[in-house]
Amino acid sequence: MAAKKKTTKKKATKKKKATGTAVAKRKANVPAGAYDYGEDADAGFENMRREEFAIPFLRVLQQMSPQCDRNSGIKDAAPGMLFNTVTQDVFGEVEVIPCHRSHTFIEWIPRDKGGGLVDIHDPGSDVVRTTKEGQSAFGKLEMENGNELIETYSIFALQLVGEKYEQVIINFSSTQIKSYQQWMTRASGVLVKQSDKRNVRPPLFAHIYRLTTTQRTNEMGKWYVISSDFSGGGADEARLPLDSELYMAARSFRAAAVDFAIESLKRAQQEEDDSDAM
Repeated sequence: MAAKKKTTKKKATKKKKATGTAVAKRKANVPAGAYDYGEDADAGFENMRREEFAIPFLRVLQQMSPQCDRNSGIKDAAPGMLFNTVTQDVFGEVEVIPCHRSHTFIEWIPRDKGGGLVDIHDPGSDVVRTTKEGQSAFGKLEMENGNELIETYSIFALQLVGEKYEQVIINFSSTQIKSYQQWMTRASGVLVKQSDKRNVRPPLFAHIYRLTTTQRTNEMGKWYVISSDFSGGGADEARLPLDSELYMAARSFRAAAVDFAIESLKRAQQEEDDSDAM
């Protein structure tokens, strides 16, 4: 879901546009506030539920990603690009505000048995605890029923796109987990002095981050992982003013994501599975 952004000192990174419907630009000579809808404001959107919105995944394209196929119809898609699964846009780099973290184990049917999402489990559940016994905690865990458990860290974030911001989910699993750990280490290491002279750690959504990708290689081949850094070069430059619309929007998204994180992960993952199967 996208919303208009009023003012911000940060500029969103220019993206490469893939497919999608062109959006009409507002004329420069139309003053702000000229569109006063009065009683019509929000008309038609009454009683909308979360199920009516699709929160896209922002993921890294790899060599074997179907979007990189020349016949995919997605312009500029290439290994190492960041891909929005709903808008079908690709980016060389993006700016995001992380709002909420989620740690889960996603249960999958193996690809050679048809593939597909089964369920999403809490790390403390009996299913995960039983499955982890005698197995490595990294990568895939083999379940008694033949399915696989994939440890996954998810970041619910606002992606800055031009004059807008969009809600996205960024999943980290397998070889991407180290990138998540590096991002969270950087974020948690910031301290800000308060008026009472105390140094406190600001909320996760207090800064804008710049995401790019980096290539990794080993004897099995090469792949791309997410790299993160503060937008503008440092924490001070990336920090959001407390009264800014972006800070308020990120704070609101975090509060909502706390309640519907698992539900949204299930729905978004299932929608992506259904799309890939078509």
